[in-house]
Amino acid sequence: MKKIELPMIKFRFELEALEEIPFPVFRGSAFRGAFGRALMETVEHRVYQEIFESHSTFENSRNNDGRTIPNPYFFDAADYSGTVQSGGLFDIGLALFGTRMRYVEHAVNAVVYAAEHGFSVDRGRARVNRIFQVMSDGSEELLYDGRHVIVKSQLDKHFVVFYPEQINCVEIDFITPTRLLCSNELPDLQKFTPGLLFSHLIGRIRQLFNLYSHYRFPVDYSDDDYQEYIRNVSVYDNRLRIFECARYSSRQDRIINLDGFSGRVVLTGRGLDYLAPYLAAGEYLRVGHAAVMGLGQYRLNYLF
Repeated sequence: MKKIELPMIKFRFELEALEEIPFPVFRGSAFRGAFGRALMETVEHRVYQEIFESHSTFENSRNNDGRTIPNPYFFDAADYSGTVQSGGLFDIGLALFGTRMRYVEHAVNAVVYAAEHGFSVDRGRARVNRIFQVMSDGSEELLYDGRHVIVKSQLDKHFVVFYPEQINCVEIDFITPTRLLCSNELPDLQKFTPGLLFSHLIGRIRQLFNLYSHYRFPVDYSDDDYQEYIRNVSVYDNRLRIFECARYSSRQDRIINLDGFSGRVVLTGRGLDYLAPYLAAGEYLRVGHAAVMGLGQYRLNYLF
């Protein structure tokens, strides 16, 4: 197995609803909205921008291809169960990437504050019962038990990601809607191509490392090489579907479409050996538009 290290820290917050919380079908937008409000009310404006509106701190907030610069944090939001009744339990997963990990205390406090002041349009309140740090291997370390902070001398701020040395075939299971937009629109299911996936994936990971890390992604090829490797990957089986999803933006006062790919696709080809580091990293860093809200989450299954 090969490995790469990602400069990232991840938490899981275990919460209890203090009253009914009418979450939308996709909770990530509600988490992000409450998180932004909490930061605005608990930290100075510079810190708020550094975490929540990082794109505004750069001269150009968009890439050359028109895509917005990725945020250095994202939520896990693969729970579609909707409304949480009073007394019900639910989780929030939050990851911080690269240099923005220096604001980890502000980010954790913002989630606690957001819970106390309410989620979603009706501001349903919750209580944080426990906070865990999620480790690379999936294990968790308790940081807060509801009464006491578990003191640690230093938080582990690296995710170690493993992947096979040779990959002939891989199954990608998109477990949250994945918005791989082309000309600002979601393509038809049958128009899903390796090029569509890897252009988004490579672009996102490059940007995250270039903007928020002190070092480059450990695997980097020329643009010509990337195109050659992508040409040597093909779709073996396509079982994707469209997951219809939307969110309400209070700032824009309108419904915003979040439809994305869901389901599974199998890729094969000798180009996968070279592109595997990006696939492996993307399993943790997400891919596509609105990944900050938890979209673009997938799992890999290396078939042979």
